[in-house]
Amino acid sequence: MPNTVGWAIAPQSVARVPLCMSSDGDWHYENTCRFDVEFQFCFENREGESYDWRCETAILSEDETVDASILHDSLTNYAGFSINTCRVPYAPAPIENNSLPPLGCYKTETGDAS
Repeated sequence: MPNTVGWAIAPQSVARVPLCMSSDGDWHYENTCRFDVEFQFCFENREGESYDWRCETAILSEDETVDASILHDSLTNYAGFSINTCRVPYAPAPIENNSLPPLGCYKTETGDAS
């Protein structure tokens, strides 16, 4: 359930909604909230001495599911995992310089970071 008072006063501060996603343990994630979310899942891949993050995002309606196993199965050597969920019209912050994905959200309508 969203923080409706916070959403009305300062939506960027409550746009991150990690509790909206449930998992079956096999890399399938479902939106359990009654509003649309943008879900980002990232896997860290290791090739030799180098590491890189591979991410995908999906906008999910209530009860909609995404399968992250396809991206997971494409990795050479799984080395880590990160997820982020934001209430639409906010989106997960982009990765910069191949570092750990940030857990913030930004408003997609203006592109301004929040």
